[in-house]
Amino acid sequence: MCMCSESRHRDREIFLMKEVRRFVDDRRSIYSLMDEILAVCPRCSRCCVIVPDKLPAGRARGPCILDDRHVVCVHCGFTKDWRPLGAVSLPRRGALCRDIYFHLPLWLQTRCCGHVLWAYNVRHLQVIADYVGANLREQHEDPVHGWRNGSLVNRLPGWIKAGNKRAAVLRSVERLKAKSR
Repeated sequence: MCMCSESRHRDREIFLMKEVRRFVDDRRSIYSLMDEILAVCPRCSRCCVIVPDKLPAGRARGPCILDDRHVVCVHCGFTKDWRPLGAVSLPRRGALCRDIYFHLPLWLQTRCCGHVLWAYNVRHLQVIADYVGANLREQHEDPVHGWRNGSLVNRLPGWIKAGNKRAAVLRSVERLKAKSR
């Protein structure tokens, strides 16, 4: 056996001894996680929830980005409704990440690696944690649409995906999970 194949064999054994944490991209988009958005209440500065209003009759799928929205704070009783005017107005970029309906600061955001790590809700945080924590990441070709890069994990910023930032990102995700409890 040559030195090169011995080295590969040893590397494979080391890899197999590590715990394999697998992430399979299910092609979910960021919009599929917008059925519940945690934000900062404008009245009491505690956590409020933005949810879709009633779904239109006859729709088989879940909420759409242009459905009516309702914000409610269980702490102070603040409520407000949002009705689409044909399009969603995206908030300007700034120091705080905001929701696209009421432009309230997101509840789940923190500084991380010189950037802002944010999530709409705990499920969004979990997708980020699962992706970043995985040492085996898989993506499969869609039988209908082929290869696409519109999924949530494909659209994550490069600094979140960077291998040297994994520990910091995972610590920040844990801080945000604790904040959501």
